Amino acid sequence: MSQKKRGARERVYDQQIAPLLLQAAQLCQQHDMPLVAQVEYQPGDFGLTYYLKPEHGLSMHLLYWAAKAKNNFDAFMRPVLNHAEERGHTSSYLAILFRALKGTDMVRPPAAGGDA
Repeated sequence: MSQKKRGARERVYDQQIAPLLLQAAQLCQQHDMPLVAQVEYQPGDFGLTYYLKPEHGLSMHLLYWAAKAKNNFDAFMRPVLNHAEERGHTSSYLAILFRALKGTDMVRPPAAGGDA
């Protein structure tokens, strides 16, 4: 993609899309409704707008963590593991991962129950 086209796409995001997403986030905040919106305006460059509280649903947190990770799986998994450690989980895949990492300094054993 040419520099000119990249710059134009970023300007469209900055000047037109981001303000609309901010408006949406403010409206969601007024009504305590979580929002996660990510736009990739050019390959590898993202804009992220969100309104999210700890008590909002796991699916919204997963979206947020994926957006924040920007294609880095380790950066995505760290908050997933932290959430599972703190709140527990019912995921068979996380149970396998926790067993594999048992005894390392990477994670603590999962709590019983939970929503991950």
